[in-house]
Amino acid sequence: MTGTIRIPRKALEYFCTKVFMKLGLSQDEAADSAEILVAAQLKQIGEELEVLFPSAI
Repeated sequence: MTGTIRIPRKALEYFCTKVFMKLGLSQDEAADSAEILVAAQLKQIGEELEVLFPSAI
C-alpha cells in the first residue's frame, strides 16, 4: 500500500529550517535555504508537497 502525505508549505519550511540548523547553518541561513528549497518544489508540483512512501512503511 502506498500513501500520500500532504505537507503545508509553512510546516515544511519550518521543518527544513530546523534540519538545516542541526546541520550547522545559522538561523538566517537555514530559513533562507528552506524557503528556496520549498519554493523550488512548489513551482513544480503546486501548493502542497506530496511525499510517496513505499508500501513497507
